[in-house]
Amino acid sequence: MGMRNILRLWSEALRNGESVKVSSGETYTLKPSSDDTGALNIGDGTTDWDVKLFLGSTSNYVLGDVGNNLLQLEGVDLLLGDDDELRLGDGTSGDRVVTWNGTYLECGEPAGMWANAPSPADPQYHAAATEFFDDFNRTPTVGAADTADWLITLVDGGVDGGETYVLADDAEGGHWEIVTNDADNDSNSLQLNGESFKCAAGKKMWFECKFKIDNAGLAEYFIGLAEAVAGENIDAPDDCIGFLNQDATSDETIKFVGDKATAQDLNDSSVDLVDDTFVTVGFFVDGVTSVKAYIDGTYVAALDLASANIPIQALSPLVSVRNASAAASTLTIDYIKVVLLR
Repeated sequence: MGMRNILRLWSEALRNGESVKVSSGETYTLKPSSDDTGALNIGDGTTDWDVKLFLGSTSNYVLGDVGNNLLQLEGVDLLLGDDDELRLGDGTSGDRVVTWNGTYLECGEPAGMWANAPSPADPQYHAAATEFFDDFNRTPTVGAADTADWLITLVDGGVDGGETYVLADDAEGGHWEIVTNDADNDSNSLQLNGESFKCAAGKKMWFECKFKIDNAGLAEYFIGLAEAVAGENIDAPDDCIGFLNQDATSDETIKFVGDKATAQDLNDSSVDLVDDTFVTVGFFVDGVTSVKAYIDGTYVAALDLASANIPIQALSPLVSVRNASAAASTLTIDYIKVVLLR
């Protein structure tokens, strides 16, 4: 029986509430005359059928249930191959995609910095990756090297000890406020003790931080990862990757730097830091091959780093702020997140 006859009988039977059985053992193929043309519709969106596909028994089936707007899998598994995507959303850039890449579970946007990052929903997440995350719902301890959460390095032109680094009052979600003293070039540099993150061949790493500065034209800063070295660490320390502005009085654009020993690449994003307004900055490191930077979720190609500027020393999160005038500056950190594949 030809496919055309089968479809004709099927259509007539459905109109009459009957069923059609085809048991010739043949294989039938429906295809258009040219690829990606035409469509096969069941119903019209107004007058529709339930559609049930049985798989081996009456208790194993896939059901398209019109009355409940439901696609039901009963006694049936959904098998997606390695790197196949389960996409959730409306087909726009804000969707979420879940993927098993053969090694770990990914969950993120279809594109963007976190697209191929491991998902904490994976039971083996901590076996696949190491992570640092602080939402600053509690005040970090600050002190000398290896005596607290964060190592503090201060430059203070006065003797009144006006600098502070405490949680902001009534800040939903937690904000860490880092305030300098009030002399020109006073600075606060805070670096997480323990250098836990290292760029290496075959390893991927993600860094993200949401922050703001009260007066972008009067404060210089560094936000990123750096080797632990003495000093204020604002003027692009050796062996670092991060966002910075070394001369706020000249312009307020966000710069991005990669430094491997003394091989440095410093690029301008042409994106201004706005006074007292949060911005989210991040970067993705692909082994020792490339680095891509993002500002408020948007990839900025002008900030790309090449392998010659990717540090291979062990790094840790570093946040620094320095006055560009004789007035105190406030750097506020909402959160910091770093993920590195093991």
